This record gives sequence, C-alpha cells and structure tokens, in this order.
Amino acid sequence: MSSKEDLILESALELFLKFGYKKTNIDQIAKHAGIGKGTIYNYYKNKEVLFKTAADKHKLCVDQETNEAVKKIDGARKKLIRRAQLQVLSFQKIFQKYAMTMEIFEELLSVMLDDQQFIYRINKETAEILELGEQEGDFRGGDHMESAKQIFEITTRFFPSWIHSA
Repeated sequence: MSSKEDLILESALELFLKFGYKKTNIDQIAKHAGIGKGTIYNYYKNKEVLFKTAADKHKLCVDQETNEAVKKIDGARKKLIRRAQLQVLSFQKIFQKYAMTMEIFEELLSVMLDDQQFIYRINKETAEILELGEQEGDFRGGDHMESAKQIFEITTRFFPSWIHSA
C-alpha cells in the first residue's frame, strides 16, 4: 500500500468516525488528505468501497491487537471474556477520541454489520476459542460456529449501551 493510499484511508476513517458515513463525502476526504478528488478515485471506485477498505484496515489492526493479547491468556473461558472486553474497549476508545454521537456510532455499526466477511472472521475466531474450551473441558461440544454467531448477535445488541456507559 502506498503512502498516498494510507493517507487517504487515514483521512477517510477519521472523517467517517467524526461525521458518520452519510455526512462524509469524497470532497471532504480529499481536502482533509490534501489531495485532489480524482486521486481518491484512482484508488477507490466510490465512497462505499473507500469506507469498507478503511474500516477493514482498522478492524484488522484491532483484531491483531486483540488476538495477540488473547494468545497470552491461558484457558478458553478467560480468552473468550478478554476478547469481548478488548473489542468493547477498542470501540470505547474510538467513541471517546472522536467524541462520536450514538447516532454516528449506530450508523457505523450498522454498516459494519452488513460486512459478511467481517462477521465471518469474528465468528470463526470465537468458534476456535469455543473449540479450545471443549478440548479443555470448559465448554460442551456442539456447533461452535452456531454458538459463535449467537454470541456475536448478543454482543452487538448490547454494544451501544456498553459503549455509551464508557
């Protein structure tokens, strides 16, 4: 990834987090990045692709940090709890850093929840922890992916209240 592309992604992410997806446009991102609007279109087809790419880059960073921290913990039960805590904390940091309103948070959360690859990756990581827990005798056997999906759904339903209570 070029430094110009990194600049575009960083500018886009910052504006999406400050103003929301709907209220951020390519002109604002270009101005914030100090480049021409056409330069953005050299890298990204449209605002939606730019948003997904910026969000994916951020999510991968958060996932890497979370996974590194969770690897150091013994026991699937503790890993599962710490993983959820770290995910909530990462959103709380963003929420506070950008003085994000609940309206913008919920808008961005709904866009993220439309990303099936993101959801699959999160569920797969959770399913792996559940499988480890079964091997360790902490959890019962079963369809780990289905259990992970249920955990994800419950977590995302409560996310706004957890973030808001930060």
